[in-house]
Amino acid sequence: MTLLLSIVCSCMQAQVFDANVVLDFEHVSNNKAIIKNDSTLKVAPDERYLVSKLKYYISQICFKGEKVFIDPTPYLIEDGRNQQIRLTIPSGRYERLAFMLGLDSLLHCSGAQSGDLDPLNDMFWTWNNGYVIFKLEGKYFSSGGRSGKLEHHLGGYREDQKISQAIELKFPEPLILAKGENKKIKVILDLDKYWSGKEVVSPVHEPVITKPGKNAVRISGNFSEMFYLKDKP
Repeated sequence: MTLLLSIVCSCMQAQVFDANVVLDFEHVSNNKAIIKNDSTLKVAPDERYLVSKLKYYISQICFKGEKVFIDPTPYLIEDGRNQQIRLTIPSGRYERLAFMLGLDSLLHCSGAQSGDLDPLNDMFWTWNNGYVIFKLEGKYFSSGGRSGKLEHHLGGYREDQKISQAIELKFPEPLILAKGENKKIKVILDLDKYWSGKEVVSPVHEPVITKPGKNAVRISGNFSEMFYLKDKP
């Protein structure tokens, strides 16, 4: 165990976990909730797409404020099936929520595992490539009548293939948790930013990306712009 991890574990052991928080992930595009197989979603005037599957890993969840709470557990979020993470954390005042879209590299190197990392979740490639971090499947359409399979399976953990991104969001108002309190925090993933964040991505011209490499790394630059917190907690 590293020195940093030992310090974190010692701090966590000293805390009292007496408040409950639910992180509720909501997926939107074109200013509306994503409905599977809705073909009206637009990336550009001449590019439309539909979503049939949206899955991704969230890990290293951290609440920052007068106290710091860290949960290293990996969670698989899947649109329409598993969109909530339930946590018991210390009561107190928190200013920011941070997490990683992705997984620690050690998990990629540990082979097939259980729970949310079980290969049956259809997110594990091979021992060599590790896990898919972000999976988007559906269909694309162009104004010229062209259409086809949309399949983005983004992953990679080796030095020149890393795509996991740290996300940090400030609460609109401080999150104040009293002992025994229950709070729900709505975390929005805006898929529009997947297509037009720091990088411009085209479902028509880049419909299939299913292995680690420069395209996955380029697109992962948009991850940090995809999330925001809805309203006050």
